[in-house]
Amino acid sequence: DEAVRAALVADHAEHITLRVAAIHTSIHPLVSAALAALRGAEPGIDVTVTATAPEHGLTELRARGFDLVIAEQYPGATRGYSPDLERDVLGLDPIALAVPPHLAASSLADVRAMPWVMEPEGTASRQWATQQCRAAGFEPEVVFEVADPQIHMQLIADGHAVGLLPGLVWSRGAPVRVAPLSDSPCRELFAATRAASAGSVPLAALRRALRESLLALQQTD
Repeated sequence: DEAVRAALVADHAEHITLRVAAIHTSIHPLVSAALAALRGAEPGIDVTVTATAPEHGLTELRARGFDLVIAEQYPGATRGYSPDLERDVLGLDPIALAVPPHLAASSLADVRAMPWVMEPEGTASRQWATQQCRAAGFEPEVVFEVADPQIHMQLIADGHAVGLLPGLVWSRGAPVRVAPLSDSPCRELFAATRAASAGSVPLAALRRALRESLLALQQTD
């Protein structure tokens, strides 16, 4: 079975390729930093990375299309648990209101009349952001539906929209103005693998590199 194969790979393979699915907001800088650390510590591990929504990634993980999925969970929302998958929490990532540099706004109420950029319908990020706006007493006017967070940031920096962005996107010199939200929300980042591959040494090394890289990135902000 898969557990036996994982043990054999750990014992005999000089090189192994891990297939990773990652949410867009984790690839840079988190995945990039983790791969650099992994390359130095475990040169026999190669990694391929596909940017995809967690919903697709987790489905493909069960079907063995990926070996590890980097996904997210937003405050007040939970993803269904499956006994054939294991989760390893990587850490928490703060979420803040991002506005154009010239805009003096410090709360959601201040931007209720502004156009918004959000991820496509059906994503956890979109659902959560919409609920935050509704809780603040308005329905957001979403004029840009984009999966790539770097495009979110550029649209906001250019004055075309406002948005709710996680720290991995805005914390490293982003050209936007960031206003913390009153309840200091954070999303949970986690790595999911098949339970049957829990004994995989390469997967354990990758998860460790992700956790340590996230911590290091947050300590340098």
